[in-house]
Amino acid sequence: MNNRIFEIANQVLPRETEFHQGDPKEYAYFFASYELQQFVELIIKECIQFCGHPDSIRVKSMKSHFGVE
Repeated sequence: MNNRIFEIANQVLPRETEFHQGDPKEYAYFFASYELQQFVELIIKECIQFCGHPDSIRVKSMKSHFGVE
């Protein structure tokens, strides 16, 4: 995984880094169900941005598939 995944995880769990030091690849993240949903939505939104125009058919299809507003 690249560092962007860890950056997004830290948006959802900003205090996790207070309990751990060092490379984030060396420790685990523990998500409550609502936090996991937030994390996945951020990942999908990042993918949508990467895909291009938010009104494209592919992006609408991706949003619908994952249930992201």
